[in-house]
Amino acid sequence: MNNEEMERAIDFLLKSQANMDAQIERTNRQIGEMSGQISQMSGQISQMSGQIGEIVGQIGEMVGQIGEMSGQIGEMSGQVGELSGQVGEVTRMLGEHVQTQTQFIQVVTRTFEAQFQINQRSDARMGSLEQNMTTLAESQQHTNERLSALINIVERYISEGRNGKSS
Repeated sequence: MNNEEMERAIDFLLKSQANMDAQIERTNRQIGEMSGQISQMSGQISQMSGQIGEIVGQIGEMVGQIGEMSGQIGEMSGQVGELSGQVGEVTRMLGEHVQTQTQFIQVVTRTFEAQFQINQRSDARMGSLEQNMTTLAESQQHTNERLSALINIVERYISEGRNGKSS
């Protein structure tokens, strides 16, 4: 191998190393961006969980209020037997309220189920991202090992082939 071929080989190695460094930098930047997105999604999930907790608390209070209202209606019915027409109207209104509450509870239940599915998908995506990051790190390590081996071969060729002397 003459000087020109050797210079081309070294130039190729230097360009390959520069390309690898640029690729590693892009990969690290992408990993950083993905990490930020994961953190943002985790914050959103935490916020949604807090909101769901508040809704559950409000539902519990409403169920308690409905129970209290039912007790009051029972007392009023015993005390005001002669006002049965009005009690019938109140009972109808209470039935509508119970129906509305039942529908509300069903909506909240569906919301919880949807949130659970979202959380599962999010967990699966985070697991997939972690696996991709691990695979990428392993690929980078393998590439670095191959570049090091190539550099060692070129250095050995230069030092052994010419005994350190230029031709």
